[in-house]
Parts: sequence; structure tokens; C-alpha cells
Amino acid sequence: MKKNFLFSLVSILFFACSNQGTGEEKTVDPERIYFDYKISGEEDTELITVLLQYRLSSQQGISLPINEPGKVEFDETNIAVDSALMTGAFYETQIPAQDFTGKHTISFTDMNGKNYKEEFEFIPFTLVTEIPDTLQRNNMTFQFEGLKETDILHVILIDTAFYTDDINAIDTVRSGQLIITTDRLRKLKTGPLILQIFKEEERPLKNRTKAGGVLSISYGLKREFELKD
Repeated sequence: MKKNFLFSLVSILFFACSNQGTGEEKTVDPERIYFDYKISGEEDTELITVLLQYRLSSQQGISLPINEPGKVEFDETNIAVDSALMTGAFYETQIPAQDFTGKHTISFTDMNGKNYKEEFEFIPFTLVTEIPDTLQRNNMTFQFEGLKETDILHVILIDTAFYTDDINAIDTVRSGQLIITTDRLRKLKTGPLILQIFKEEERPLKNRTKAGGVLSISYGLKREFELKD
């Protein structure tokens, strides 16, 4: 019974993967294509990744390749389709972060020649505060540039102890500052800490099919230091 179930599961996965680009997607009504756009980067990678997928009916649907005359472009440059077993078809490009700040356009042309353009602006944030190698267990104040007055940040602070609760919180920036209080720091063990801060945005697309679409933008940075009492 277990072997039959495993065989069926493998068969389904193989079928889903092997049917990418067979031409069956030509029969899909373009209005049922959901646009799933993800922009992501981190300060230390120096690259911004643009990942575009076109799914059947919803964000949970299978990912489809787009047949000609359909095409996918980023800033007027055509992106070729690629695929993987777990993710299905996708369109991806990576651009140096230093060249990415500013406005961008994602262009999708469906199999019937109808075009959908989505514009967005990417503004990375920077940490102005110089963090020393060692910090005391007192209120920590971090000053940023490139954030709006009430931007929301995802803050993760991890120690090396297995038994302690790490800090994993959503905080609002006030006047470009973020404060991690002494009370929060009491959860952490003295010693090495890893601080990760992400700005994450998600919004529905302005130009989309009836199925809809979403644009997600994530950018983060990381610092390491010692915590002392």
C-alpha cells in the first residue's frame, strides 16, 4: 500500500514536471493566469533577484511556461523560461544591487498578444549606525536611511544557545529609528548574536487578469556582534 502511494506520488510529480512546455498551456484561458512576482535581495549578496511565475488560477496553482507569441520582459529585456521539479516553470534574472535602485517595469504578453505592464520602485535601505564588535545588554537604537516614516521591519536576533527564545518580531520604524529594548534582550544568551533586518512588502498588481496577481518585495541586511552584560 505504501509502495503504491509512493509510486503514485512520484508519477504525479514526474507528470507535472514533464508536461512543462508540451503545448497544453495554449488551451488555458489567459484570464485564468495568476501573476506571481517576487523581488528579493540582501545587502551582502550584491544582487537583486527578479523571480516571475505565471500560475493557473491562483497563487497555489501550477506554474505555466508562456508560449509564443507570449513573452516575459523586465525593463524591456526578454527573459527566457526555466524550470525545476519543485517550482515548475519560472522566469528569473539577477541584477547588481547598485544598478537596481529606482523604477522598473515588468511586462507580460499573453498567448493572444494582450500586454500587461506593472511598474514599481525599488529603494534599498541602509543601516547608518555603526555596530561595534561588542554591545551591552541595554536598549539598542539603530538609525536607517531609505525608509519611510512608518515602514515596518521584520527583525530577527539569534544567539547560539539551543534552549533560549530568539527574537523574531515585526517592528515599526519611528523617525528612521528602530529600538530593541533591554526587556527583549533578556531572552538572549550572552555571547555571539546574529541580527537580521528585512523590509517586506506585498501588494496586489494594478494590471492583472481576472485571476489576479501579487508583487512581493523583500530586502534585508545582516550584522554580527557580541552581547555582554
